[in-house]
Order: sequence, then C-alpha cells, then structure tokens
Amino acid sequence: MHFKRTTYSNQIYEYIKKQIMDGELPPGSPIKETTLSSYLGVSRAPIREALQKLCYEGIVVSEAQKGKFVRSLSSKDIVDSYTLTGILESSGVLYSLELWTDSDMARLEQIVEAMHQRIYNDSRIKQLVNFEELFHETLLQRCENDKLVKMTKDSCAAISNTLLYHQRIKLFTPQEFFRQHETIAQAAYTRDPAATAKAIFLHYQDTGKSMARFGQR
Repeated sequence: MHFKRTTYSNQIYEYIKKQIMDGELPPGSPIKETTLSSYLGVSRAPIREALQKLCYEGIVVSEAQKGKFVRSLSSKDIVDSYTLTGILESSGVLYSLELWTDSDMARLEQIVEAMHQRIYNDSRIKQLVNFEELFHETLLQRCENDKLVKMTKDSCAAISNTLLYHQRIKLFTPQEFFRQHETIAQAAYTRDPAATAKAIFLHYQDTGKSMARFGQR
C-alpha cells in the first residue's frame, strides 16, 4: 500500500478509521505502530501522529505499559453518550426553532425527501447514514451557541460514526431508520419547539438503548 508523502498521517488516520468502521479492527483490538509501519511501508512518525488524533477523538485509547487499543465501550458508555447528545441537541432546537425561516424549513424537507427516496433505491442503510449528519446539522442551523453545536456534534460521533458503525448499519432497516428521522421532521414542521425537542430527545434515548447491546465491557 502506498501513500502520498505529503499527507501520510492524514491518510493513515483515514485508513485506521475505515478499518474500525468496517469491523476489521473491533473495539478492544491492539494497534501496534511497528506492525502498521511494516504493512503500510511508512515510518512510525506519521503513524504515531495519526494515532494521537484518534486518541484525541476518543476512538483509540493509550494505556501505559500496554500500548494503544481501539476504544471499548460499556453499555452505560453508549447510553450516556446518546442521552447527552439528545439533551444538547433538543436544547439547541428548543431555543432556536422559532428563528427558522421558510427557507430553513424547506432545507430540512429536502433532506428528508432525499432520505425517503433512498429507502427504495438502496437496500443498504449506509446511504441513509450519510444523510444523518446533514439532517442533525440542519436542526441546529439557527442555534447561535457555537459551543453547544460543537458539543452536540462531538458527544457521540466517535460511537455512532466510527466505533460501532459496522454494527449500527445492521441494527435498523432503511425504513426504520427513515421513520425515526421523519418523526423528528414532522414535529419540526409544526414549528412547536417543545414538541420538536421532545421528539429529538426520545430519538437519541431510544437509539442509545438499542445500541447499548453492543457494549463490550
């Protein structure tokens, strides 16, 4: 395998992340710099840099005298992360939905329609998952608290988008996945902040409980 010299660490970061997402490196798996260096044909410096970034994001953990491992999750870790995200996102929407313009609402409708089309055109849920981040970003499009928006995005991203991605895409059918998000959108269409916030929180709470079955410790 060959990488462009100018972007070694970024490409190695993406490579390791994809291995985790595809289930090739399940939670708890050791990640050895020497093994990667030999397999990828690069020095250990960019590998170390890539691993530091993954550690910062909470995807990889480093244990003294033991090395680096793909992060393992308990059921409580998963539930807590999803619950926190639900609290943050629902709060952001609660105080910003009234600021939405007709164009903002139309943007959400377009995303939901695109998701709806894909439940028939693609039997895999991966295409829908790709729209999920855009869906939730749109819910917070008028939230003026930048820190809240960032915390919302980061709070369970490592779990849903990387650590348990391989398991998650098998957890729901495309139809189930779409209905979960359609329920939130339908609440938003009413422009009722409280109802929309409740729908968001229940979505994260229910998803967290479903994902908790994949806890490893």
